[in-house]
Amino acid sequence: MRILDFGGRSIKEDMMDALPAELCLKIFHLLDHQSLASAPQVCRKWRTLTSDDELWRKVFNDRWGADAAAFYAPEGARSWKDVFVAQDRCDRYGL
Repeated sequence: MRILDFGGRSIKEDMMDALPAELCLKIFHLLDHQSLASAPQVCRKWRTLTSDDELWRKVFNDRWGADAAAFYAPEGARSWKDVFVAQDRCDRYGL
C-alpha cells in the first residue's frame, strides 16, 4: 500500500487495485500459508481473492503433497481452505 500526499491530504492507494484479478491471484500463489491467511484482513478485494478455492488447493498440495490432497479433497460445501485449516490444526495438536 502506498500513501500519496496531495497538499497535506494523504490518500492510501492499493497498487493491486490496478491489476486484473488473475494477476493478483498469481501473486497470492507466491505467499506462504501464514501470509495468505493474513491477507484477507487488508481489504474486501483481498478477502475475495484469497477465498479462491484453487489457491488453497495449491497451498494444501505444496504443504502436504499430492497424495494427501487426493485423500483429503473437500466434499460437499467444504472448501480447500476449510480442509487446510483442519489439517493444520491436526498437525499443530499432534492428531
